[in-house]
Amino acid sequence: HAVGTPVYMPPEQARNAKSVGIQSDLYSLGATLFHLLAGVPPFSGTGAGEILAQVMEGRHLALAEFRDDIPDTLISLVDQMLELNPKNRPESATEVLTSLSVHACKSRVDR
Repeated sequence: HAVGTPVYMPPEQARNAKSVGIQSDLYSLGATLFHLLAGVPPFSGTGAGEILAQVMEGRHLALAEFRDDIPDTLISLVDQMLELNPKNRPESATEVLTSLSVHACKSRVDR
């Protein structure tokens, strides 16, 4: 049985909860970041089964459809974090933090 919240659960956790690692955590962080930026979760459906099917196919909503003021590099980071294959996700939380720090600093300068 898969344990977790479907919209934040990486596909590998849905398949086998024992196969999770740092890339699984980065996936969940990417789903959370998507939700924070878009105001909606990265997957939509009428129930857990429908959402899990989208997760397993790697079909998340497009962040750019919800906001037109998000830099392409930030959209790319979130997309990379939500990659179906864990090997295609960022290698570490440090890599994600570095990318996010650039956006946070730029945002402060733009104010």
